[in-house]
Amino acid sequence: MLARIDARIHLRINCPTQAVGDSIFIESVNVSVEQAAGRGIASGSGGLVGTTPRGPLVWECTSANVFLPLDVLANISGRPFYSGAAVISASLDILYASGAEFRATYGPAIVKLAG
Repeated sequence: MLARIDARIHLRINCPTQAVGDSIFIESVNVSVEQAAGRGIASGSGGLVGTTPRGPLVWECTSANVFLPLDVLANISGRPFYSGAAVISASLDILYASGAEFRATYGPAIVKLAG
C-alpha cells in the first residue's frame, strides 16, 4: 500500500525460539526504501524496537513465520514515493538475555510499491 509519503511494507520474520531458560532482551527490525523519482530519489526508513522487561516485544520468536506490517515514511526534504519499482533493504536483530545474538539482513532487493 502506498500513500505517496507512506509505504507500508509487509515483512515475514522467522527467528529461532530462545533456548530453555533464556529470554529475548531486545528485538529490532529496520527497513529502508529508495526509489527513482523524476530527477531525484524518494527515500525513507522505518523500524520497530521491543525490549523486556520495560516494554512489550513487537513479535514472538517461535521458529514460525510472523507477518509484520511496517510503515516507511518518505523523507520530508526529498521526493514522495509513487507506484512502481523501489529498492528495499531490511535488517533484523535479536539479543537474548544470555548474550546470544541473532542477526539477519535482506536486500538490497527490487520490490513493487502498489498504489
